[in-house]
Amino acid sequence: MTDPLRFKLASGYGDAAVAPHHLSAAAALEIMASGGTAVDGAIAANAVQGVVAPETCGVGGDLFALVYSPGQKTPAVLNASGRAGRGADAQALRTAGHATVPFTHPEAVTVPGCVEGWSELIERFGRLPLARVLEPAIRHAAEGFTVSAELALSLEQLREAEPPADSPPDAELYADGANPGPGDLMVRPELVATLDSIASGGPDAFYQGTAGRAITEATGGRITIDDLAGIRGDWVQPLKLEVFGSTGWTVPPNSQGYLTLA
Repeated sequence: MTDPLRFKLASGYGDAAVAPHHLSAAAALEIMASGGTAVDGAIAANAVQGVVAPETCGVGGDLFALVYSPGQKTPAVLNASGRAGRGADAQALRTAGHATVPFTHPEAVTVPGCVEGWSELIERFGRLPLARVLEPAIRHAAEGFTVSAELALSLEQLREAEPPADSPPDAELYADGANPGPGDLMVRPELVATLDSIASGGPDAFYQGTAGRAITEATGGRITIDDLAGIRGDWVQPLKLEVFGSTGWTVPPNSQGYLTLA
C-alpha cells in the first residue's frame, strides 16, 4: 500500500503538513486532499495524534491554535485550555502535605478543552464536517496501529509514576496488563466509541455523555457535569516579537508559547 504522505508529495500537490507522528501528518494531507482547509487538516492530525501518541495530546486535554489567514494583519488565536473543576481544593492538598500538585492526583486533571476547540475552529475556519475530519483517527483506533518506541517508553514511565492504587492501568494501553513494546499492534475500541460519539453528536455528546460522566467519576467529582457543560474556548490576542527582520507570533500564557519567542 502506498504511503499517503509519500504519494501526496510525489503527486505535486501544494499542501504540506508537519506532525510528530507520520500517521498524523498523513491524516492532515488526506483531509486537505478531500477538500478540507488547513485547519480541517490540523484537526485531523491532532485527533490521530491523540490515538497513536496519547502521551502528547488527546480529547482529554487542551488545545491551543494559531491560525493565519492571507491578508490578515495578525493571526487568530484560540485558547481552548481547561480550568480546574469547581470541586478542586488547593487547601486540601496543602493540608495533605503537598507543596505542588501531585502528578497522578485527581486535582491535577483540568476540564478538557480540546473537543470544544475543534468545534470552534471548524465553525470559523473549516470546510468539512467534524465527522469527516475525525475519520482517519477513528480508522486508526479501530484497525490498530504500530506502537512507536516513544509511546512504549512513555507508557513504561507512566506505570512507574505510581498511580493511585484504585486507578488500574488502562486496558487499551496495557493489553493483558503488560507494557506494550515497539512494533506491537494496539487497538483502542473505547476511544473509537468516544470519537464516534463526537462525530455524530458534536461536543455535547462528549461533555454531557459517557465520556463526561467518566471524567466526573475518575476525578471524584472534582470536575462536575456543570464544569463540562460550560467549557468554552477564548479567542485572544497573540504575542509577537520582531526578530531577524521577521515577526514571530505565538499563543500567550497560559500557553508556554512565549518561551519560543524568548
